[in-house]
Amino acid sequence: IAQPAVSHYLMADSSAPKDWLAWLNEYAATGEWICQSAHLGDNGFNLLAWADGELQLAFYAHRDRTTVDRQAVVAAFSQPPQTASQRLALLSGTAGKGKASAGAAICSCFAVGELTIADAVRQGCTSVQQLGAQLKCGTNCGSCIPELKKILAEQIAFNSGMS
Repeated sequence: IAQPAVSHYLMADSSAPKDWLAWLNEYAATGEWICQSAHLGDNGFNLLAWADGELQLAFYAHRDRTTVDRQAVVAAFSQPPQTASQRLALLSGTAGKGKASAGAAICSCFAVGELTIADAVRQGCTSVQQLGAQLKCGTNCGSCIPELKKILAEQIAFNSGMS
């Protein structure tokens, strides 16, 4: 999935999460990364790898479908969390306290969520082109454009009913 300065992959494999962890730990043992992990028993694990305070890898392996705040994870590559609590929130796949969730993913290419889009409309965006200019959503593959149009129409109708 195209992301600014990040390679983002969604993968599926029949291997047990512990097998993925063994592979990652082998790489981490080279000393190039400092790893932070959370083990979820047989259901999976989360792992963050750091080098010189910069996030190098965010890896979430789960047997069941997991909800990871993609936008928060992608943002951490360009703006690494500064506090221990922010790093722990990222390890769990969330934005952390004080940061609003982006909502359900609408634009997969740039990890733009429904709540982020609705907020941009409330702040004055009135077209898909304006949303693209501000948030980048709808500017890559275009598959989210119908949903963007729907959110625009709903928010504009809601906002006009409030005045």
